[in-house]
Amino acid sequence: MITDAWEGLDSFFDLQSELRVVASAEDVEAALGIDDDELQSMAARSRQRTLDEHTGLVRARQLLQYMEAARSGAGASIKKEVAQ
Repeated sequence: MITDAWEGLDSFFDLQSELRVVASAEDVEAALGIDDDELQSMAARSRQRTLDEHTGLVRARQLLQYMEAARSGAGASIKKEVAQ
């Protein structure tokens, strides 16, 4: 995966092993020049991270946890976690 930089990106992916952040055409060329085995490995890690942490099912479970925590009065600690 190749992407531009944006705030919070590192909370979704490991910027060294799961994707390449680029700022110029030269950066894109360099990223595309990475060895095929390494690109496949990066793609597999990115895919697995997405499936483990960023699917609709995972997000729905998180929402239910937040709602339950808020209902039980633990909402303050959840807000701290989300802010980080």
